[in-house]
Amino acid sequence: MFDNFLDTVTLDTHSASYQQMLKELQQEYRYLEVDRQNDITSYDEFVPLQEITREFYRNHFEAIYHNYVPLYHSLWKLRLRDVTIIDNLHQDGGVHYFSKNGYQSRMLTIWTNLHKDEITGLNESDMGIYVLDSKDPAHESLYKELSDHDSHFINKRDGQLMDCMYPSGPIVNFDSTAINRTSLAFRPGQSILFNSHLLHGSKQLNKPLDSFSETDKDKFRVSLTSVWLHKEDLNQAVMAMTENDHEDLFLSRLSDEDRELVREYFAEACVDQNRRLVKIKELIRNHESRLKASQAA
Repeated sequence: MFDNFLDTVTLDTHSASYQQMLKELQQEYRYLEVDRQNDITSYDEFVPLQEITREFYRNHFEAIYHNYVPLYHSLWKLRLRDVTIIDNLHQDGGVHYFSKNGYQSRMLTIWTNLHKDEITGLNESDMGIYVLDSKDPAHESLYKELSDHDSHFINKRDGQLMDCMYPSGPIVNFDSTAINRTSLAFRPGQSILFNSHLLHGSKQLNKPLDSFSETDKDKFRVSLTSVWLHKEDLNQAVMAMTENDHEDLFLSRLSDEDRELVREYFAEACVDQNRRLVKIKELIRNHESRLKASQAA
């Protein structure tokens, strides 16, 4: 079984790089404002977020910054009213295209807690995240099956995981009452690290929403999330693909006949998947270029 890489890092929130990052994130995304703008950034923001957070990661996660490449960046605001209904058990999809060593690839998620409003009656883990630990024996058979498929999955209905990388991929059945969600404390000024192959999701609030005031319902937390892949595990064949070849990657597990059907009926999804690959490559190349320039200087 693969390592869980679970760790919690307390950050130097008074450092120049951390304070500058907060300032620039607020200027660009207004993440501390109450309105619903920019609740979660898209992959079009991968490189802009990389530019804003570069010094933060370089200073606080030096080994990762130098030995890994980024595959994903996002800024996510989640309100109390949303936590009572959210059900998003998943693995991130597009990032695993770039792994050449399956679930043994060293892929890390860094979940940095930037802000959490004060709300009476909440625990530290409320409005945070949970993972299904790969070291828990209860998950051994599930992770073996996911690893054998060498893909990432998302929970579409209770007890069923759907392939979120390859159309018409396998459905993996599991006993949703037998899994153990390990909730991780959400403290501003801390980063949570875990293996990106772990199934994870937002912790659902198990309290009735009407027990909170209308003001509290609109209070929120904000997280900065990134996914990093070790350079030795990066699939250079995928990096070398032209944009015209991307379809051969995400439709690679389909017959020629089924490919035509997917192109016809899911044309928008194919465009979106291609754009995701383009943006991840842009992010990786931006990082490598900046790193090379700094080393030369």
